[in-house]
Amino acid sequence: MKLTSKTIRKVRKRVKAIAFLLLLFMSFSAVAQKQSDKINQYLHQLVNNHELNPQDITGWKITSQHVSSTSGVDHIYFRQTYKGIEVNGANASIHILPNGRILTKYNQFFKDLNTKISGPTTPVLSAIEAVEAVSKHLDYNLTEPISVVENKGGIEQAALLSNGGISLSNIPVKLMYQLAQNGQIVLTWDMSIEEISQQNWWNI
Repeated sequence: MKLTSKTIRKVRKRVKAIAFLLLLFMSFSAVAQKQSDKINQYLHQLVNNHELNPQDITGWKITSQHVSSTSGVDHIYFRQTYKGIEVNGANASIHILPNGRILTKYNQFFKDLNTKISGPTTPVLSAIEAVEAVSKHLDYNLTEPISVVENKGGIEQAALLSNGGISLSNIPVKLMYQLAQNGQIVLTWDMSIEEISQQNWWNI
């Protein structure tokens, strides 16, 4: 079979497109690896300074990241996790200059996290039951049953639930560890309810 010049041009364009996407993927992977290396380097410094213990830095998750268009500083925000689930309030950040040096850093990881975990490590209530309980606590009137719109899954059991007539938008939920008043850290459902009256937007 003889290939026409038009077909050859199409093949070449496809090869170039694939090569570009592959190069882009490799570039993103290299940047992500560099960010992880910087985070791990910083966390190990905290361990060496006895601000954290080795087990406190075994799990973390980047929550947001952006590079300043003016200064070129790479701002990376991340959160401590326990067995893959985020710990609310256990936030940290590093801010990296274009030359790779760390400009500033910030840490609110919990020291001795393992000893602070208390209560069940699996949810007592389902996500729907948790929203119903919060609705009752806030004196909301559910006008329709809560249902699962999208089940994102994962260890955090993330999902998007219907609004139930109490929220202007669907209700995102996921498992998260939360610091309780007694100083212990317990497993909870994290959710966001956009009040119908628009007076409040609850993140619970």
